[in-house]
Amino acid sequence: MNVFAWSLIALGVIYFVTESVLFAPGRWLLAKVFGPAVYCKSCVGFWVGMLLAIVGAPLTVVGLTPGPHATFVGLASAFAASALGTAWSKLFPFNPAYSTEWASKHEVPDDSSE
Repeated sequence: MNVFAWSLIALGVIYFVTESVLFAPGRWLLAKVFGPAVYCKSCVGFWVGMLLAIVGAPLTVVGLTPGPHATFVGLASAFAASALGTAWSKLFPFNPAYSTEWASKHEVPDDSSE
């Protein structure tokens, strides 16, 4: 799978899990177990990369394909998707799902210093 297609798939799944209105009930259930990590694009990105490697759509690194190097390819996919999530998080820092679903129900520390 080429890098562009893999990136679009990974970002689509990351968006669906972290921000989509369609996944709000699932995110609510996952947040009961994993807390605010469900809204973290980097955290979810890591697991999306692992999932993509497991289902047979890994990011191929230096021509390696699943086989004897499956663990390396899976980890490379996971960290690459996590990096995509981090970059997206830096470009678009506001997550509307987090502010309406999690922060409104829990005490969130104020980052602003006076």
